[in-house]
Amino acid sequence: ALRERKVELLFVTLDKREGYHERIAYRDYAISPERFHWQSQNAAGPQTPAGRRYLDSPGNGWRFQLFVRAAKGTPY
Repeated sequence: ALRERKVELLFVTLDKREGYHERIAYRDYAISPERFHWQSQNAAGPQTPAGRRYLDSPGNGWRFQLFVRAAKGTPY
């Protein structure tokens, strides 16, 4: 499974104007072809296991695969 291989899949929808509650309309966007600004969920605070996994990478061995789509209903 992915967890044992230290791989996490991240699925992001850029246009959150329709079909998303205001509380989960995170501000995600490309910074460059190699960098992406991604807001984690509120439950992934800096002291939580998920937050530490994100903040401590790449030194902790975790890898993240990012899948981005323009809007709800479009492919990733």
